[in-house]
Amino acid sequence: CIRDRAAYQFVKNTIEANRKVGLSHDQERKDRYNRVLAYLILEDGRSLQQLLLRHGLAVSIAVEPNVSRLGCMRQIESAARTSAAGLWQLPEMQVIKADKLSAKARGYRFVSGKVKKVSKYKHRTYLQLSPTLSVRIKKKDLQQLAIKPKSLKNKQIIVRGWLNPFKKRQTINLSTQENLQIFD
Repeated sequence: CIRDRAAYQFVKNTIEANRKVGLSHDQERKDRYNRVLAYLILEDGRSLQQLLLRHGLAVSIAVEPNVSRLGCMRQIESAARTSAAGLWQLPEMQVIKADKLSAKARGYRFVSGKVKKVSKYKHRTYLQLSPTLSVRIKKKDLQQLAIKPKSLKNKQIIVRGWLNPFKKRQTINLSTQENLQIFD
């Protein structure tokens, strides 16, 4: 993908121009896949992640408990989005209505819809936005949310996250409040 190459080239050029870099960690140093979680800090004190967001070459992703810098990151992302920088020009990065989402859609998406039904199954709560898309909330993640799922029935929401195919349907996992906007 052209955007991936642009991000790669930007990172390469930025690191070559800043030979000394440092790492700054949030709550966890590694994720569940044993990948290092860190912010890359350049010689002049700037964050590589913030630069990528500013140029529209990245999306901020919130994963609890590593959200201490999320507010700042989302502000930068919002400015890039408003100015249609980089990937924010792409159709798949625009908010799409749940009932217009293709069954073949994949990737990180922003989806809007009215919560038609709230249900529980095993250790998960589902917010149905369309016949083919639900927001899935694990029991352990309910504590992170500042809302009760049943209060969302008939509310308009925008949720952001990775689309997960499941039996001719799709789900988006919601693990943190920061990935949900609620409208009256």
